[in-house]
Amino acid sequence: MAGTADVTSNFETKTELDFRNRLIAKFAIPRAKSFWNTGFEATPKTALYPSSDRVDELCQEVTAQISEQEAAIGDLGKLLVEWAKLEEQLLPLSRQLSTEKNISIREEIRALVGHGLITDDIAGGLEEVLRVRNTAAHTPGRVKEAEVQRALDQLRQLSKRIQANLLRR
Repeated sequence: MAGTADVTSNFETKTELDFRNRLIAKFAIPRAKSFWNTGFEATPKTALYPSSDRVDELCQEVTAQISEQEAAIGDLGKLLVEWAKLEEQLLPLSRQLSTEKNISIREEIRALVGHGLITDDIAGGLEEVLRVRNTAAHTPGRVKEAEVQRALDQLRQLSKRIQANLLRR
């Protein structure tokens, strides 16, 4: 016999008393061939997922969405890492140019433009990437995969241009 004898009057919601919300048993069926024998075989996939099965279609949609999100998360991480590397490179340089010890990345960018080490269009591109980077770092659910990919590509191009500018000096 199963029931909710342990819950009498001290509960937050009545759903705690709903027997359908209680885990009764959990089974794991092995995939090993040794588990299955003559007369007792695994259910064929065609029986589990008949043609035009809405549940199978739904499962495939969920799998595709998860794969897409995982790919986006990978690009988010790349964007954050590559931005951090660029900041590590620019920070000592901008601090040499500025009398302030701790300045924001936006102030670093302005200092580099002011001293002619980067152009206004590079600074504008860095501002665009910084906006996406900040959104990705603080509210990753609000940034779209395509936006992250564009920012990552733009950051890579800007990094090359910055390197070229710094080498010319």
